[in-house]
Amino acid sequence: MYGGLHIALLLLYAFLVGISVLRFKHLTPQSKSVVWTTMVVVLGDVSAILLAFLRISNYKYAVLLLLVLSMLLLLLCNREMIRSNYRRLSQALIAVALLFSATTLMLPMPYNEWPSYTFLVNQVVWVIVPVLALLDQLENEDPSPLWRRAYFWFMASHFCFYCFSFLLFPLRSVSVQGMWSSQIHNELILWACVFLCGAMIIGIVLDKTQSKVPHVE
Repeated sequence: MYGGLHIALLLLYAFLVGISVLRFKHLTPQSKSVVWTTMVVVLGDVSAILLAFLRISNYKYAVLLLLVLSMLLLLLCNREMIRSNYRRLSQALIAVALLFSATTLMLPMPYNEWPSYTFLVNQVVWVIVPVLALLDQLENEDPSPLWRRAYFWFMASHFCFYCFSFLLFPLRSVSVQGMWSSQIHNELILWACVFLCGAMIIGIVLDKTQSKVPHVE
């Protein structure tokens, strides 16, 4: 079950961390916020892979990771969104995801029970909020193109990832019933993680650096 694809993903994560560290001091404040959020995403995914390899992980860890990521998404949107109506809508949606995740963590849950509604709500939130963030960026006065912003790549890649995850989600219950190979399901998710990591690497590499021209009063 754990083979070349897992190793490739871990190497990509290592490269993402390395390129983020090398370019961090040259990034804009917005991109630095994205990098900090990305590092938590990487840490969570790497921990999930290692715990699964050791066979000591369960679904509650995945819910906890969703809870943390939703909180970071809330902080990122509160800091970077310009339009108040987009920001308020994002806050409301993320609050629903946080409520579902927190409730799932507090309730007793069998080791192998899949918390369908919690994951479904989080997937929907992570599809809608990045769209709002990208629409908001179109009204940003930043003269640089969207593709030169790590924030754009972060939001766009997560939108694509969770759209794919949302479409793949119904097959999770089918795989439990033996009608769909869980191995295929897991490999597709891993390929989606490779795409997500690759897109974030592109965002960090292409991101514009801070202006070196001193500000004149």
